[in-house]
Parts: sequence; structure tokens; C-alpha cells
Amino acid sequence: MRVGPLNFHSAHTLLNGLYLTGILTGSGVIFGLTGGMKCFLYTYRKILFKRTGRKVRPLISLLRVGLGFLLPLGFFLLNFENMADYYAYAILGVILGELIDRIEYYDELDIVTPRKQMLLDMEEMFDQK
Repeated sequence: MRVGPLNFHSAHTLLNGLYLTGILTGSGVIFGLTGGMKCFLYTYRKILFKRTGRKVRPLISLLRVGLGFLLPLGFFLLNFENMADYYAYAILGVILGELIDRIEYYDELDIVTPRKQMLLDMEEMFDQK
């Protein structure tokens, strides 16, 4: 599965920026919409990989969802009296979750090198005969 230039992914920096903006400003709408979109895109990608036989790594995915979405959501809903505690733990969770997502994104890239392209072309050529 090749990743094209228009592939919308949960690790896109625009979504990351909006997600952090929602947390830092305390805007539940921005936080909820971007967090929901990022979680949906991440989960959809993992389901798609599972269906196509690609590696999924469920424990890493669980860690990513827990740290990147559930932990910040919990702190957002608890609404601490000391907001510094909320920001520190929520932002730490988001950053760790995003780091996991970014590592997975680069690990999942299917880069077509010249060698790989030649092998694909040869396979296609022999399959046609």
C-alpha cells in the first residue's frame, strides 16, 4: 500500500496543531472534533491494515490510543482546580501519543526504490505470460 500525497493521516501536523490548540485553550469543541477525527483516522488505518494482512501491533496501538486520546480526555473532563497539572499531563500524553503515531507512520511507509520497482515490473511481466 503506497502512501500518496493526498492521503489523510492521523499524524498530519495540521490536525496535531489543532488538537494541541484545543487542549491549551480549553476549547472542548476544537479538542473534541480534532481528537475524534484523529482517533477515527488512526483506528480506520489499523482496521484497513488488519484486513489487508499488514502488521498492526495491537499493544502499541492500545498505548497510542491510551496516551494520546484517553489520558488527555480524562484530564479534560476532570477539570482540575490547578490547571497546571491538567496541562502538564494532558500535553505529555498527547506528545507521547503523537510520537508513537509518527513512528508508526514512517514504519508503515511503502517506499518504492528502483530495485523494488524493477522487481514489481518483472513480476508483472512474468504474470502476463
